[in-house]
Amino acid sequence: PPLPSELRRRLEHLSLHADPLSVARQESVAAVASRSGPQGTSVWCRIWHFPTPESAERWNAQWDDVLAHPDEPHPALIHIAGQAIADPFLDALARMASVILSQEIQAGSPCPYVEDGWSYALRLEQRLHPSALGLGERPCVLRLVGEVRGPDRQTRWCADASRVYTSETLPAPVAAVWSVRHWSEIEESYA
Repeated sequence: PPLPSELRRRLEHLSLHADPLSVARQESVAAVASRSGPQGTSVWCRIWHFPTPESAERWNAQWDDVLAHPDEPHPALIHIAGQAIADPFLDALARMASVILSQEIQAGSPCPYVEDGWSYALRLEQRLHPSALGLGERPCVLRLVGEVRGPDRQTRWCADASRVYTSETLPAPVAAVWSVRHWSEIEESYA
């Protein structure tokens, strides 16, 4: 599915500011990958805890807004501890996660509603693959796994979705930076 126009503009702008060293490093990884298989994988994990009925209700209401406006990201995914994500590459990655999750929900997956005492864990894996055609195109695969867990940590709901993006959709410099960055896991209480 297409990306929202605002996100496409954000990605194009980021591609102009991609760290040349990250891109060069990824190109050297690509040379190895073309001989040895997929390389250039990076993972970002987030976990939200819902300690009160109000926090769970707020999360659920914001998902209802996403259902009504699918091009708008869920606020929790593009904020950390209530603040906008300062790193523009991580912000764009978070927005991609929001788009993928929104697309899955629009296609019929259950909405990740929660109750107080529950948690929501999101894992986003980015992987560049060597060109199948040998023409230099390196598709980027984004795999998202989201799990709603009860207070007993048992999974109540899970989504596992993958998207393949070519450089026509996801600028290659942005995908290169994502694939070599190391992201810290983030765990927070949702207020």
